[in-house]
Amino acid sequence: MSSSSAAVYQVRTRPHRVLQEEAPPADRSADFAEWVKGRLDGPVLRYSARLRLLKEAERRGLGRFEANLVIAAVLYRAGMGQEYELKPKGEWVAPVVTFLVLQGALIAGAWWVLG
Repeated sequence: MSSSSAAVYQVRTRPHRVLQEEAPPADRSADFAEWVKGRLDGPVLRYSARLRLLKEAERRGLGRFEANLVIAAVLYRAGMGQEYELKPKGEWVAPVVTFLVLQGALIAGAWWVLG
């Protein structure tokens, strides 16, 4: 070794800070999807049940559009559809009215010809 003196440097270090990873904010859509999944009770989602789900979504801070998308996704994954609770259409009314009008016309025509 040589007689030259080696310089010694003192290095100051800063205390090491461990950054804590912040938990990601709760995904409201995923939470709502799980809640919807737990509320399905049959092969179809009735309109009245959808309205209740939308009310819950609003309470949880989800918009109506996003809530409908979440509901549709849950229904799709579950292989379900949606049935609307509409009053039955009067599909029988038109044929009955047509029959009565034609019968009336035949009776009136027969009465006029024979009378």
